[in-house]
Amino acid sequence: MAELRVPLVLRRAGEPRATGLFVVSVAAVVALVAFVPHGVRTPSLPYRADNGTLSMNWFFNHPSVRPSGNAGTYGMWTQPVAAPAGAAFTVTDAVRPTGAPGGRVCLALVATIAPSSAPAQTAHECAPLAAGWNRLTAPPLRTAAPSRVYAEITASGNGGGFEARPLVVARVAP
Repeated sequence: MAELRVPLVLRRAGEPRATGLFVVSVAAVVALVAFVPHGVRTPSLPYRADNGTLSMNWFFNHPSVRPSGNAGTYGMWTQPVAAPAGAAFTVTDAVRPTGAPGGRVCLALVATIAPSSAPAQTAHECAPLAAGWNRLTAPPLRTAAPSRVYAEITASGNGGGFEARPLVVARVAP
């Protein structure tokens, strides 16, 4: 009766030849992945800090802000969006303290008329910064002239900072 021979690759994992082949295969894949050039994408941060340090939780896409130094009021704002006259916008967000609760947090929609950076119109809501997620909704804002609209979250009276859910300025149908 003829003896059935098992190929080296299919032998039990405890045998030296099979383990060696596995190790060599893994090393080859690691070398290929490590030394093949990859395009590195540099993400642009969709927020800017005001009197604070901005960081991102990239897994959940949540921005957080900590006050710089002894800043009494600090916060963050989104990149401005161009808007024609008569356009309506709204923003809703949730904020929670990263340190101890306390102080006040405000969510605002701001419209500036180019080329000025001074706010021409604002709509805002303020609330105490309590433990857990605090939902804020700014009233809708309708632009009176061609503007640049952005959302802003500011905190005062809390030195521990805050974390926010992604902040998006949404255009409302007329």
